[in-house]
Amino acid sequence: MAVAGTMVVMSSPPLVEELAKEGERRLGGSREAMLTKSLEKQARVGFGSMCFQMCIGVLFAFLYNKQAVEKIIKKKGVLDEDKVENPHSDDFETGICGCFDDKWVCIHGLCCPLVRMAHTNAVAGIMDFWTSIFVYFCCAIFTGGIGPCCLMVHWRGQLKHIMRIEDHCFNDVVVTLCLPSLSICQQGTAVDRYMGYEVTGCCDVEYND
Repeated sequence: MAVAGTMVVMSSPPLVEELAKEGERRLGGSREAMLTKSLEKQARVGFGSMCFQMCIGVLFAFLYNKQAVEKIIKKKGVLDEDKVENPHSDDFETGICGCFDDKWVCIHGLCCPLVRMAHTNAVAGIMDFWTSIFVYFCCAIFTGGIGPCCLMVHWRGQLKHIMRIEDHCFNDVVVTLCLPSLSICQQGTAVDRYMGYEVTGCCDVEYND
C-alpha cells in the first residue's frame, strides 16, 4: 500500500502538467475562435458601412448632376477656349483660400470633392461628369494614391489652358499634394464666377444674368 501510494504521488505531477497543458490548448483555441469571430464581424460591419456610403455618394452624385450640372450646361453651355476673355492671366483670380467666401463650393469641395471636381470638368468642357468619376475611380483602384493626384494635376492644367491662365506645373503639383480639397474649391469658384452663376444650396444654382 505504501509503495502504491508513493507511485501515485510520484506520477501525479506529470498528469497535472498534462491536464494543465490541455486546458491551455483549449483556452487558446477558444480565444482564437472568439478573435476570429470578432474580426469577421468587424469586416462585415466595415463592408456594410462602405457599401452604404457608396450608395449615398452615388445617389447624391446623380441628383447633383441632374439638378445642377445638367441645368448649368443647358443654360450656359461649356467653356470655349476661343471665347474666353482672360488673356494669359498668371493664376486664377480666386486665391487658394478665396473659396472660403463661396460657402457651398467649400462644402461640396470638402465633403464630396469628387462630385465637385466632376462638376468643374463638365462645365469647363474638360470631361463629362460621369466619365470624370469613372476615370478617377479607375486611377484610384489600379494606381493607388499617385494616380488620382496626377489626374487632378492634369485636370487643373487643362482648366488653366481653357481659361488662358499660365501653366505653372510645379505650383500645381505642390497645391494638389498639400491642399487637394482647396485646389478643387479654387477651381470650382473660378469656373462658377467666370460663367456667371453661383451654387446656393445642396443642388441649387442661381444665375447672375
